[in-house]
Parts: sequence; C-alpha cells; structure tokens
Amino acid sequence: MEELEFLEQAEMKQEGLLATFMKGIQVVAKAFLDSILEIMDELEMTPESRMTDWKTVTRYRLLLRTELSKAGYDVTVDGLLTGMKEVTIQIESYYEPYGMSKYSAFFHQAGGEALERVRKQLIDVIPETAFIEPISQALENAVMSGQTLTDLRKQVKQIIQTDDLPANYVFNQAKQSLWMFHRNYSNSIGTALDLEHFYFDGVAVVHSRAWCIKRKGKAFTKKEIESWADEDWQGKIPGTTKESIFWLVGGYNCIDVLRPITEQLYNRFTNNN
Repeated sequence: MEELEFLEQAEMKQEGLLATFMKGIQVVAKAFLDSILEIMDELEMTPESRMTDWKTVTRYRLLLRTELSKAGYDVTVDGLLTGMKEVTIQIESYYEPYGMSKYSAFFHQAGGEALERVRKQLIDVIPETAFIEPISQALENAVMSGQTLTDLRKQVKQIIQTDDLPANYVFNQAKQSLWMFHRNYSNSIGTALDLEHFYFDGVAVVHSRAWCIKRKGKAFTKKEIESWADEDWQGKIPGTTKESIFWLVGGYNCIDVLRPITEQLYNRFTNNN
C-alpha cells in the first residue's frame, strides 16, 4: 500500500548501504593484505633467524589492528552507521502523524546508543575474529614450523582472498546486527504509540524462507505474531519467545520487518486480502 512506501524506501536504503559496505570492506581487505605483505619483508624465515622472527611476528599481533584501520576499516564502518542514522529518521518520520514527535528526543538518544553498541561490536570485536586472529596464527605457526617466507606469503593471501571470507564475515555480522536493530527500533516505536497491529514487510530476496514468504505483504495482530514463537521452521533461532519474535522474526540472517500499523490500516489490509 502507498502508506507504507516511505518505510519500504527506508528498507531499500538500508540494503543499499549494506551493499556499499560490502564493496568497501573488500577494498579494505585488499589494502590490508598489501600492507601485511609489505611488513613481512622483515622476516627471514631461516632456522638461524627463528627466535628473531618469533619476536617480530609477536610484535605484528599488536600492529595488525592499526594496519587494518589504516586500510580504511574504521572509516568504512562509520560510513555505514552514519547512513543508518538517516534510515532511523525515515522510520520516525512515518510515525509523526501518530504522535511520534513527543517521543522523538527519547528515540534519537536510544537509537544513537543502540547504533553505538553495533559500532563497538564491529570495531572492537569482529576485526579480531575476521582478520587479526587468523593472520596472527598463520604467522606464529609458520615461524614455529620453519615455513619458508614464500609459502607464508601464499598462505596469508589465501586467508584474505579465498572466497573473501574475512570480508564476508564482517558483512554478515553487520547485516544481521543492523536488521535486528531496524526491527527492534520499529517495534519500540510501535510499543510507545500503543500500536498492536503489524504488517509483515521485507525486501524480496532469492533465499527467503517459505515461512517468511507465506507472511509477506500481510497484516497481523500482536497476538497472532506472539503465537508464531510456538511454531517450528527452518532457520528459527532457538529460544525465540513471544517477545523476541518481533525482532528475530524469521530467524538467522532474516531481513524482514514487522511494521507497527494502525488498526484502521490493518482493517484495510484484511479487507483487501
């Protein structure tokens, strides 16, 4: 319906931000690889240099996060989250006619704090798992096992380049965190405005679950949605409750959203179906 087009535009904007983010992280990964290969020139990787090389790669563990930042990682994350602030403004604007203005200061603050938590995760935690630990382990193991510098360079390239694994890991963590934020933010607004009807909205993707496809484009009451927590389907997150279903929705990697709507709009949807 036309009434929800503004919110659908917010979804499309978020997907566009994530697509740009993925391209940015791929560029970061290449720059990070180039910097690692350059600093590895210090290593000799001979039996005689093993102790010196060990001290060098131990020092690298402390340098790698700095090199990742120099490659543009932090800037790329900040660009994504700056765009997400614009998405929250679009969401808020839709609910202005329903009394959103009196809560806007609270939601600006709460939304900002929630995005800051996402940023902390992406800046402080995810890089360690995606980039730092795999490279550090490869360097340390290579020195201990007496690997040649040529083979070590090849291995480091494989870690970064094979199927873009580090970049994909970062992207998927960002995607899941931001869609969960989006859903939670929308649901919180609905709660504040006492809206107890919802529209199952979502960007069309090839791998949508049958469970989600069955519900897309339809309106439901709060009680109907709460009852879904008792169902089982492929991809459902274990422990989903009648409260968490509103922000977990279809489960792992879900990008659908339960939009709070007025009872009048709910009636229009049900009468048209």
